Amino acid sequence: MTPRLRRRPGSLFSAGRAVVYGTTVLLIVAGWIWAYGAYMRHYREMNPEIAWVVPWVHRDLVPLKGVLLWNETVLVAPGTGVVRYPLSAGPVKVARGAVVATVNGVAVRAPSQGIFLAAVDGKEGRWRYPLLWPGQDELPPAPPVRWFRDGQTLKGRAPLGKVVLQPQEIRLLGYLDLVGTIPKGLEDRRLAIRRDPDDTGSMGEVRVYENLGARSKLYLGLPWITPDLVRSRGIVLQVEAGQMEGVAVPETALTTRQGRRGVFSVRGAQAVFQKVEGKPIGGGRFLVNQGLSLGDAVIVEGAHAREGRVQLW
Repeated sequence: MTPRLRRRPGSLFSAGRAVVYGTTVLLIVAGWIWAYGAYMRHYREMNPEIAWVVPWVHRDLVPLKGVLLWNETVLVAPGTGVVRYPLSAGPVKVARGAVVATVNGVAVRAPSQGIFLAAVDGKEGRWRYPLLWPGQDELPPAPPVRWFRDGQTLKGRAPLGKVVLQPQEIRLLGYLDLVGTIPKGLEDRRLAIRRDPDDTGSMGEVRVYENLGARSKLYLGLPWITPDLVRSRGIVLQVEAGQMEGVAVPETALTTRQGRRGVFSVRGAQAVFQKVEGKPIGGGRFLVNQGLSLGDAVIVEGAHAREGRVQLW
């Protein structure tokens, strides 16, 4: 006969007490977490991080890809031998008569002032405006450049480099999108151009242009001639197509309220929702051209802000 197990009367009471105790602890912890979260939310609302608006001018830039044209003279080896470049392979500015190379000790001099480089690309004398301007096809790519080495053996009458003559105006031929203020610039025969987005703008003279639908084919005189500019016949410039002035705020300050885009502006000890207009300008910034002015402050985290009293310090 199998003996029956008997549960002690206090065991059920102990198990129930453990459940009640565990539930109570969980409720206390959950309540503490909720209270702490509510406190932190209230603290953030009452003590938000703010940022002062910054005056800003944003310029819209449009890339201009084109090919460069210049006047140049090819230099050749006076005879077969080893070539040396006493002024380096360049590109380097040289005076007229400067010794830019020697072949077996025989000097090769610059025929005029200019920029010397120990390189050719095979298009010398054949890369000209009358051949490139006609038609609406895409322009040919810049030819690859072949550089000569110091100590290299050359045959007689073989090219050993060239001189881009100075003074002269480097010209660009390319296609440009007709957006922003560019059509007006073409009419005025002047475009503000940059070597790169962070460069300062310089004015280029529009010699010839022809509008072709949404873009224009143009022949542009550049305001600079520097050694690095003549390394290749291809180039990409930036053309200014308009500008917007206003104040910059952190992009995180933007929020939407009742279908309106705006920020929470801090005025005195009050946060007030302020509708704004503008556009993103990169780098985590938003340019406001309507709704804020210099001297205003905004709450950095607009999505978590509210109207009402705030403590700034």
